[in-house]
Amino acid sequence: MFKILRRILLVLIIVLFILIAFIAGVGYLGYKDVTDKVSIEEKVNQIRSDENYVTLDEISQYMKDSIIAIEDRRFYDHGGVDYYALARSVVVNVTNQGNQGGSTLTQQLAKNMYFMDDNTGIRKVSEAFVARELERNYTKDEILEMYLNIVYYGDGYYGIYDAAKGYYNTHPKDLTLTQASVLAGLPQAPSVYALSNKNEITKDRQKQVIKSMLELNMITKREYEEAMNAEIY
Repeated sequence: MFKILRRILLVLIIVLFILIAFIAGVGYLGYKDVTDKVSIEEKVNQIRSDENYVTLDEISQYMKDSIIAIEDRRFYDHGGVDYYALARSVVVNVTNQGNQGGSTLTQQLAKNMYFMDDNTGIRKVSEAFVARELERNYTKDEILEMYLNIVYYGDGYYGIYDAAKGYYNTHPKDLTLTQASVLAGLPQAPSVYALSNKNEITKDRQKQVIKSMLELNMITKREYEEAMNAEIY
């Protein structure tokens, strides 16, 4: 009986290994397909050539901290794919404790660069290959800068310049904590959280952002309380 169980286990392990190898292979082919057509360097140049592209030093520290706090708090510690966050998201989602994604900012940048029209599960694997290449060739600050300039914030605003101007009529470098924490919450579901909807859930999302910032000691208790009680419209 024990021998039979051991053989079954061995077969399952082999099947699992083959499945993982197959998924990785298909994902790699997807990565090669898109980057052979338009290289990552070309994509980066396209992003940076936008007339409204702003450099990281032209963006409020509150905005930079906000997006890291809510989207990828281990951003400066991983190599493009955060396996710890990925495992945590699986546990949270499987145990019905919420809906949590495991994608890093680098993976999200990869998605925005190449895979916005691809909703297949394999796309995540292709994203990971692009993310690893981005991490090898660009600094963390460069990746964060590109992400902030390419992501969609709802209401037709692509990039932090358009979002800051469109929502608050200000330059990205002048965004306040309240404004930045609102904008940082939008990319997760821009059609839902967009300010034009006037939804209370947009304020709830902003509260999640500033709570995460407080946990990471990015803001003081006083700043936290002021932002929690501030009007966002």
